[in-house]
Amino acid sequence: MNKQITIAATVLFSLLIIATIAEYSRPKPLNWEGSYSRYDKIPYGTKIFHDILPSIISADTLIDFSDTPYEFYEVFSDTTSSVYISVSREFKADSLDTQALRDFAELGNTVFIAAYQYSRDFENGMKISCDFNYSNRQDTSHSENFVSPYLKVKKPFILRRGFYHAYFDSVDATNTTIMAVDSNNYPTLVRLDVGRGEIILSSNPLAFTNYTFMHPYNYGYIERVLSMIPEGKSTIYWSDYYSIGGQESPSPFRAWLQNPALKYVLWLGIITTLLYLFLYGRRKQRMIPVMMPPSNMTLEFTKTVGTLYFEHGNHKNLAEKKILHFLEFIRSRFYLKTNELDASFVEQLAERTSIDIVQLQHLFAHIRSIRSSASISEESLVALSASIDSVYRDCGEYKGI
Repeated sequence: MNKQITIAATVLFSLLIIATIAEYSRPKPLNWEGSYSRYDKIPYGTKIFHDILPSIISADTLIDFSDTPYEFYEVFSDTTSSVYISVSREFKADSLDTQALRDFAELGNTVFIAAYQYSRDFENGMKISCDFNYSNRQDTSHSENFVSPYLKVKKPFILRRGFYHAYFDSVDATNTTIMAVDSNNYPTLVRLDVGRGEIILSSNPLAFTNYTFMHPYNYGYIERVLSMIPEGKSTIYWSDYYSIGGQESPSPFRAWLQNPALKYVLWLGIITTLLYLFLYGRRKQRMIPVMMPPSNMTLEFTKTVGTLYFEHGNHKNLAEKKILHFLEFIRSRFYLKTNELDASFVEQLAERTSIDIVQLQHLFAHIRSIRSSASISEESLVALSASIDSVYRDCGEYKGI
């Protein structure tokens, strides 16, 4: 059995090593998932955009946080020269978050948000409406150009590979300026004037991902968008809440599960451990001997003690012990004091036990005689035992040997 288990463990361990090497050696496919995470270098991550922001806007500080806009505003409500930036697939701000962003902009700050979809509360609060069409074809393209003659280019900016064709189908003309449109002349970039600040909204978040930066010409698109942010902004607040905030698994195995190779190794290790426990997890120890329950040795002990006293011939000692035991019985059963075994005591005992008083007088006379003697005969001990046992029987509790 031990040899079979050793062979099985060796085979499983070898397979684990081979599978790990093969998994790491295999070319990893390109991940086209739209994470919009500032940590990701994949095509649709935003690491490049996040890292170059301070140099383009000329801000002194870049602060990352993962709180809701409402929680953000509670902390930075006294800020007057900053930029709030969020890039995500969906911007699911509720009414409190929407009002917090408006209040933040009214102080003189700038809010920049890029998303395909906006929540109903946000659209109602900003008086806009957004719509989109999507194609998963890799050869799709999406072109945009600016409205302002100072920003407009002769050749539109082309964004390729599975872009959502998203746009703003309605805006509030009283305080909204259309900054860029697509090939169908639908607004894709708008600016809302709010108090002393502004809120800039883009319907194309993929334009700010790493994939866009792979095409040098499209870099000019991002430069022109960021040029709409007024100068003198000292701090950039990058929000991860709607892209990665609150979505990461709290599991300690998160790093393992995110990596396909480590995930494969983790599951193989779990399966190997379960197999080991199943095959070799039985408890190993010597056979436990059967222990017989202890027998009642009271009678044997009594006979042994009696024999010991009999062989030594110390009848007086044994009689004293029997008398003490008998007097303890009277105290606990009839609540009588046994200090003086006089006539008054005998009368009280006779009343409480209904035993003939003459019988009790003879018994206690015998007890007084034994106590005053230096030694007694065997016949005297037997007579004492018989008299005491007779009292036990009359009281309904035989305690004789």
